[in-house]
Amino acid sequence: MANYLIVCVEPNNNALIEKWLSSTDKANADLLKIDLHEGKWCYFLANCGTQDSFGENGIFKGYAIDHDSRRLIYSGSGVAPNVDNPVPGCYIRMQRHLDDLVVGNDLFGQLPIIYSFENGVTAISDSVFVLTQVRRLFGIQNRVNTDAALSRSWIHGMANQPLGTATLVDGIYCSPPGSRIHINIAGIKPVPRIQVQPAQELFPGDVYNYKEAILDGARKTASIVATVAGLPDVDVNIAVSGGLDSRICLAAGLICPNKEVFSFHTNKSVTDDFNVAKQLSERFNFSFTSEGKCKEQIPAWFLSCAGIYDSLIPAEDSAQNQQRVKLHGFGAEIYKGYYNWRPLSQITPAKVGYVSSIRESIATHMSSHCDSSQTLISKLKYALGLPKPKARTDISQAAYREASKGLDAIGIATKDPWATEWHYLYYNNPIHAGRTTMRSLLDIKPLMQHELVRLSRSNINHYPTPKQYSPSIVSDLLIVMDANLATIPFDDAKKNLPYDYVQERSRLLGHISAAPTYHIAGGPNSVNSGTPKFFSELIRSRGFHGNFSTASVKQLALDGYDLIPSEIRPAYSIPKLLVENELKRISSSCWYCRAAGKMMAFLLFT
Repeated sequence: MANYLIVCVEPNNNALIEKWLSSTDKANADLLKIDLHEGKWCYFLANCGTQDSFGENGIFKGYAIDHDSRRLIYSGSGVAPNVDNPVPGCYIRMQRHLDDLVVGNDLFGQLPIIYSFENGVTAISDSVFVLTQVRRLFGIQNRVNTDAALSRSWIHGMANQPLGTATLVDGIYCSPPGSRIHINIAGIKPVPRIQVQPAQELFPGDVYNYKEAILDGARKTASIVATVAGLPDVDVNIAVSGGLDSRICLAAGLICPNKEVFSFHTNKSVTDDFNVAKQLSERFNFSFTSEGKCKEQIPAWFLSCAGIYDSLIPAEDSAQNQQRVKLHGFGAEIYKGYYNWRPLSQITPAKVGYVSSIRESIATHMSSHCDSSQTLISKLKYALGLPKPKARTDISQAAYREASKGLDAIGIATKDPWATEWHYLYYNNPIHAGRTTMRSLLDIKPLMQHELVRLSRSNINHYPTPKQYSPSIVSDLLIVMDANLATIPFDDAKKNLPYDYVQERSRLLGHISAAPTYHIAGGPNSVNSGTPKFFSELIRSRGFHGNFSTASVKQLALDGYDLIPSEIRPAYSIPKLLVENELKRISSSCWYCRAAGKMMAFLLFT
């Protein structure tokens, strides 16, 4: 969902912005006007936004996990994290520092900061669409960033979201985790600047005791899960798949003395995941719950995802969200690795390029779904003969440029041997983990821990640069929490941990049997999670409505394709081909739906 908007303008533009915002929901008091004196105002719009006011000229919306003080903090509680000391969670924070308004978010960027600074208008939101509408209001043209758009035509997980700070819209940028935006309000015109803390300063590898770091990470995970289990009048749901990461959340749940409060959720469309999750639920007597689907998936996706996330994620009903908190295993990749700990050059441009990102296993699988005797591979080869034969090289080079600029912004060299994992931490994880549920103001990811990321970069890591299916920090976390659970088969035999190995690691590392709960400040209801009514009306006024279907998605994608600038349109021949020939069902994980999302995003320019 789209959650917030912050706007600062020159005093002579106050009347224009106030007229535009005049239809905001007054019953819910969504609009918070912050008086900066001398005719200067800051406008904050969110669901029940006036309740997010905190301190002098400050705001806090979302939740924060402060492990040092052992607190789970919800907005609206009278407590808030310091903007200069970000902690895990999912929140937006603004504080007054002398003549600056300082805007920051949670440590891992689960609630994005996307911004536009032009013509004296400073606008910050988690929605590219909302920012395009602010720009329209002030006569700022929305143009395609052709280099960013060229890089995003790449059909690869790295390009499922921006490869760097640039979005599809020229002048709209994403802020990396650990960044802060300073808006100087001393003069008539607000003057913004972005401050980015170098990655290796934010996540230094100065950890010196592996065993204690693992036990501490396990205790923190168990404490958060136990704390959430104690929330009054809230359904607590553990997202369980057939893999390793979510099983750590399950292990933490089994430690809880009141584990009967938990229910299960899994992706029933993925057979292997569902089969393993079903076996676990029967073994531990957990019940399954179903998601409450949003009735307007298309506008919800455009508000939340268009321009920054290609996957077609259906939103959930926000009314149900206030009474349900999900626990996810998202985040383990930030210390076990996702791209096999490689420099950028080993992924792009030389090794991946235009279509080889549709790996052989995927291509073989998808070819079985072709509706003619011509296989997908031959279709892709045919497509390479379409106009602009340099498309493959152009896309590869654009992807490399954008990813390189993203790494440079956080102080990481493209030749760094772990460049791809730093890139995942800063550009994939914030959008993917934050957008997959589209209700992330309440969902909790206990595995996202500062110290575990530092441990993965340290010299004492027992499993440096682990490869796929290899033992890692994550497998050790599971073993110290529940060695027996670690020996139960996963969805893929390659993930299974041998009994003797588990026992050996258990003897070496020890185990935790319980974890104390954290203090709770506020609760999910005090966050007032949900999309402001003003945003919903804004997206409907642009003609977006209805739910995902193969017909509606295909039409939106092809309409978006027509809006792609002619000089880069050939680069989208493969996404177009996938949508036209392979789009048979809607699934957030399939390549053809992601290809549709890539083209649908160009409807931002209508």
